[in-house]
Amino acid sequence: MAESDHNKLSNDEVVDLVKLFDTFSEASSTYTQSYRILEQRITQLSVQLRDQTRLLHHTEGFLSSVLGRVPVGILVIDMDGKIILFNSQAEQITGYHSDEVYGRLYSENFPIQ
Repeated sequence: MAESDHNKLSNDEVVDLVKLFDTFSEASSTYTQSYRILEQRITQLSVQLRDQTRLLHHTEGFLSSVLGRVPVGILVIDMDGKIILFNSQAEQITGYHSDEVYGRLYSENFPIQ
């Protein structure tokens, strides 16, 4: 047998290679479709996030406006104990300006006795 005969593929090997290529092509197509679906979902979620963020900012602005105008002192702290709202009436009652206390721990300005 000549050396070139050893390098030739048998019919069974060619059939196996074609099957493997077909399987690879199908898998590649499936992954491409899945990727496109994920891209669409990410786009949808991005739009939803943008809309929710816009609504949150609008709501925060409205709430701050309302709480800033009520005739009672309002002080709000977050779960970490930091002051996140301090309206003008709270400023008058405590003598602190909101800039002095905003973002600081409640206990730093108003020690619990």
